[in-house]
Amino acid sequence: MEWDNDLYELALFRAQDMYERGYFDHIDPDGNCVNHYKGRFGFQGWDVAENIYMNTGVYGYGDAFDSWMTSRGHRYNLLFPHKKGAIAKKGGYVVFLGANHKGFGKECASGKEGREFWRNAPRQPYEE
Repeated sequence: MEWDNDLYELALFRAQDMYERGYFDHIDPDGNCVNHYKGRFGFQGWDVAENIYMNTGVYGYGDAFDSWMTSRGHRYNLLFPHKKGAIAKKGGYVVFLGANHKGFGKECASGKEGREFWRNAPRQPYEE
């Protein structure tokens, strides 16, 4: 996966939005997800998958990664063969984005919907 500065700007936008508006979900209060905003950052035509993390105490990127690696869906996103990736944080909000052309991240889902999917999902392509 290659670091991408434009994807970093999108991840930072998502982290700042959650921080400033006080929510924690893949769907913002307006009903939009990262797919709604990706075109503004040069990712129209890409599939973008998002991991989010929130900790109001002392934290670092390692805390977010440790948490994501214990969650099947978040781990899958980190290990998926994305072409581009970036991570950003604002306050206690950390956002990882992976961009690909393989269809992963195409759909918008709330955290609740994502947890339900991964609870019952059969083994996925690229899943270790």
